[in-house]
Amino acid sequence: MALFREFVGLDAGADNLPDESAILRFRHLLDAHNLSLQILAIVNATLAAEGLLLKSGTVVVPP
Repeated sequence: MALFREFVGLDAGADNLPDESAILRFRHLLDAHNLSLQILAIVNATLAAEGLLLKSGTVVVPP
């Protein structure tokens, strides 16, 4: 979870961060309304417009 907070720029000490259950419920809502595929399509189109391509990879954390 710390890596996620760092990636999105959230303060680890903030009290109002969603917990894993809230994130999972949100994900299920996206799936229930078929929004996850729409969001992915928008993200991919935005990246493509910038000449970028999202593929699988590995997170590398500097020492």
